[in-house]
Amino acid sequence: MTDNEVTIKKTQRNKRKVRKIALLFFLTGITTILLIVETYAWFIGTSSVKTSEFQIGVSSGDSLMLSLDGDTWSDQLTLTKEAILGTASDGAKAYTGNTNAWPSAETGLIPLSTIGESDPAANGRLKLYGKSSITATGGGYRLLSTRINNYGTATEGKLVSEQDGYVAFDLFIKNGEGVDYIPTYNQADDEALYLTTDSKVSAVASGEASYGVENSVRVAFVQIGRIASKGATGGSAAEIGCSATKEGSGLNNTSLCNQPNSTTIWEPNEKAHHADLITYFNKLCKKKTAASDPPGGYTYGEACDPLTNANAVKTFAVAKNISSGTYVDVYDGLNGFTPLTGDGGPYLKETNTFTDAMKNTEGDQRPAFMYLAPNSITKIRVYVYLEGQDVDNYDLASLGKTVKIQFGFTKDKWDLASTTPAS
Repeated sequence: MTDNEVTIKKTQRNKRKVRKIALLFFLTGITTILLIVETYAWFIGTSSVKTSEFQIGVSSGDSLMLSLDGDTWSDQLTLTKEAILGTASDGAKAYTGNTNAWPSAETGLIPLSTIGESDPAANGRLKLYGKSSITATGGGYRLLSTRINNYGTATEGKLVSEQDGYVAFDLFIKNGEGVDYIPTYNQADDEALYLTTDSKVSAVASGEASYGVENSVRVAFVQIGRIASKGATGGSAAEIGCSATKEGSGLNNTSLCNQPNSTTIWEPNEKAHHADLITYFNKLCKKKTAASDPPGGYTYGEACDPLTNANAVKTFAVAKNISSGTYVDVYDGLNGFTPLTGDGGPYLKETNTFTDAMKNTEGDQRPAFMYLAPNSITKIRVYVYLEGQDVDNYDLASLGKTVKIQFGFTKDKWDLASTTPAS
């Protein structure tokens, strides 16, 4: 080999080394960018998450029937945007004058937070809180949050619309056709309803990783009120509300808005955690203690108890407005620090949810999902949203895919035959 050939080969090797180094720096730069994005992950709108079809099934053998208008009944419904908004040309659709909501294509589902408290003054609408601001702390992020306005009044004294970023619709459940309806609320008189074991929330396959967005989805069922099923018409069922009696309609409505346990929040996939989320949480979360030194009078120490897959984690959701002077951290409750309490209770509160583990419990230990009066029509406000305070809600989840939700109800405690439509 001549000296010229040796020189050419050395030059080629050097060029390859330079390209490798450049590629290494490029990859490192991308990783850094991702980490920067992740720091703004918690409780930030994930705009690329879109809702898809919602399939709801019940067993007609259980004498349970479903409706979007309180008049046309079926043992299963496929809920599209048009059906929920009442604009469908055929099939099941919501009643005229409904206040249902479907997120815009530009927004999709965004992270919100709720402990499941409804507002009787707003006809039972769910109290939802959104992120106002978020600032890095020594072991997470300081959280500011305010209630979204789905409770005020607009023109003609009507409620303002539900806001963009979540699904909300009225669902009517008819339980039996008999005449022995008991108008006075007493849960001891009610019948237990169970969530079918094939109910699930999943990310629709499209060749891309889901990043676990389906693990922070919640479905809340808020019972508004009920009437006797015998002789009820669609018009009267649609008028069910928080008021005990609707003047002028003759509607004998039993309000459920102020009753205990009137809201059930389903938390699917509570034990599933994406590998990237586990790494993110274990690096970021630090145990928090009160101290006399600023800022905020709190210090952060060792890492929080590690997050692992196949283990459920508590969710401390937003219970009321959180201002800048509170120094509430998004990880409070998980970081060994008891959530701060202001006027009217804690800012963050551990939520009671109905989990997949409960759904899959067998035999006599299986818990009821909700209770319905015999021979009744119950109006339920259903909300589909992303729980921003769920540990699985982090920025890479915004790269996820379409979310598919399907669930069913049964009065069969043992659920010998699932009734939910096949996916």
